[in-house]
Amino acid sequence: MSIAERTGEYPTIQRLVPGATDMSIGVTMVVDGDGRSIVTYCARRLRLQTYSKVDDFRHPYDLGGNVFCETVHDPEAIAHAQRLVRRLGWVGLITIEMRRDATGGSLTFVKVDPRPVRSTSLSTALGMDVPNAVYEVASGASALPELDEYPAGVCWIWLDSFLGSLWRNRSNASVRKELAGMLRRWQHIHAFAFWDWRDPLPFLTQLLMRLTLARSWVQPKRFTEIIGMRIGSPKDALEQPRQAEGTPRANG
Repeated sequence: MSIAERTGEYPTIQRLVPGATDMSIGVTMVVDGDGRSIVTYCARRLRLQTYSKVDDFRHPYDLGGNVFCETVHDPEAIAHAQRLVRRLGWVGLITIEMRRDATGGSLTFVKVDPRPVRSTSLSTALGMDVPNAVYEVASGASALPELDEYPAGVCWIWLDSFLGSLWRNRSNASVRKELAGMLRRWQHIHAFAFWDWRDPLPFLTQLLMRLTLARSWVQPKRFTEIIGMRIGSPKDALEQPRQAEGTPRANG
């Protein structure tokens, strides 16, 4: 407060919590008007090979929990999240992210997302339909059952972002190790970003966007090499200027 009074602005205070990426825990809840959490589950970010330091390189943020995560059971994180929503008087969907300190094991509050997060489709794979629960709360339904039992180790992945990020950093990270790590968990991946066979339109929209922007992923020369196409040949490129130079110009 004293800093704000002196400068006229509130300061931004940051704290470094020791630990790897998989120490980040997100608690997703749908809270009704009585303060009961009718849907509750935890997910953690997965520590991928490209997050480890390789030749002074760290993978960008877009390969975090927004791309690959799995369900875990963390009663302490859930208890903290439930106390927070009661204090806030929150009603509806919310995800509270915390980070566990690798040195002492304590939990540190990180942020609140009062909205659907990218991995919300994970709830369907757990038998917890978050969108439907939000609708029931908003419509004033009463006596809703509390769903808080789910299997651990169920994964969600944003596959095209994962592969795109890996491709952009192929010179700085081991692609083989990264893909091997993802494939080892493949049988546990039960939810994908943008894909549901009952509603394929979001996936088709995302696919169209990716195809449209494909040339921006790689250099144009490299792009033609990947797809096995050649637009003209070096010989043609050299002959065209010579022919242009030898062509007589019309007077006037």
